Amino acid sequence: MESNVIGWKQIISSDVDLWGYVWQTENIPVGEYEAVMDFKVWAKNVTGIHCYFRIVESDKLIKLTLFRLKDSSYRLDNGKVDFRNCPIGAIYWIKTALNGKGNICLQECSLLPSN
Repeated sequence: MESNVIGWKQIISSDVDLWGYVWQTENIPVGEYEAVMDFKVWAKNVTGIHCYFRIVESDKLIKLTLFRLKDSSYRLDNGKVDFRNCPIGAIYWIKTALNGKGNICLQECSLLPSN
């Protein structure tokens, strides 16, 4: 399946306001919630994908980065979601936590069925 992650040239030439999405650990809630994936962008300085979500309950805009695994996939260790081609505009159940360095990370993610 073809990737639906966009590049930086595409996002810069679009009218998307990246500054509305917070990425700092102190600004992203730790826990479980439903969130809509608005779009995904290839990371510039690391091998990963920046995922831009809108939390359903609060409309808070957050950015979480998913890093490539050793097997070259873009999945969580325990997950089935392939972030290279998972649907945009869909609702996901996500779980965030603090990693060993004290930074926020995406711990679990699953696509919720559409109505």
